[in-house]
Amino acid sequence: MYTVQGRLLQGLEFGERCLEIAERSQNDVRLSQAHYALGHIRCLQGDFVLADIHLEGCANSYSISQHPAHLNISGLDPGAFGVATHSWVHWFLGQPNSAISCINHANDLSAEIGHAQSQEHILASIAQCYLFGARYEDALQAISAALALAVEYGFEMRINMGRIIEFSASAKLNEAEPPQLDVIARLIDQHKATGAGALVTYYNSLHADAMMDTGDLAGAIAKIDDTFALGMAVGEHWWDAELHRLKGIAISRHKDEHLNIATDCMQRAIETAKSQSALTLQLRALCSLIELKNARDVQDEIEELRLTYDRCQLDTSWPDIATAGRLLAMHSH
Repeated sequence: MYTVQGRLLQGLEFGERCLEIAERSQNDVRLSQAHYALGHIRCLQGDFVLADIHLEGCANSYSISQHPAHLNISGLDPGAFGVATHSWVHWFLGQPNSAISCINHANDLSAEIGHAQSQEHILASIAQCYLFGARYEDALQAISAALALAVEYGFEMRINMGRIIEFSASAKLNEAEPPQLDVIARLIDQHKATGAGALVTYYNSLHADAMMDTGDLAGAIAKIDDTFALGMAVGEHWWDAELHRLKGIAISRHKDEHLNIATDCMQRAIETAKSQSALTLQLRALCSLIELKNARDVQDEIEELRLTYDRCQLDTSWPDIATAGRLLAMHSH
């Protein structure tokens, strides 16, 4: 409940208590529940290394035979959810192949479980992972399936969350038409009106990105600044590096003479990603910084990009990996 409300510090405190009790009793059902809760919270906080450890703990203590017991405790299956959330963490950590393995495993578990609410959450989590990685067609396919389930079973909060993902993926695929800002603003407001606080920083970044696509650069910058303040208040920092990067792009487009400020934003994005071991966001920010500098004195950035690229799983079906590879090839001589 605390996590859904965006009260991550309180959720973390209770999650750690639950894990302590589960470890003392060596109860695998409670261990998988506690590890999943802590893995999800640590992911939202931007602590991807700890999230990885907890989600691995969830997988190690879970078996599908526990499914009825999990439904009695929380109404959801942490084994399937944990695998889907682990795909997010693998993506952040620069492991897109592992993210795909988690997605495939989550799909298999979803089919075996046959529990509508779990299936909807898994499909939506998969769509979220694809949206992180700018694989918009894959995101749209997964969220369409999730929304069909949410509508069929009347999962009202999930319908609204799914519509936000659907809006953002569709807007990126239909670049000929500017996104309708009132639509995503209304969807985010409806999400908050349910009492939900988690993911709002991420949804705000999608709103800011849509503002940039319409040319409302000042509005995008203001939205990003407000989102940083919100993130500080609720402890949600998983998307901070991307917020710094988006702000840098918006500033560079807003006024050419602000190139130094935009460059500083990109540097903050890189340093934030490094501090979180978020190799994919580090790679993305380095690519944006090199493009921002327009090949002017980028030797240091190219070398850092090469080192970061070599630490990632190199699957060029993910746009960040493909863009980095292209930039490295361009600057190979």
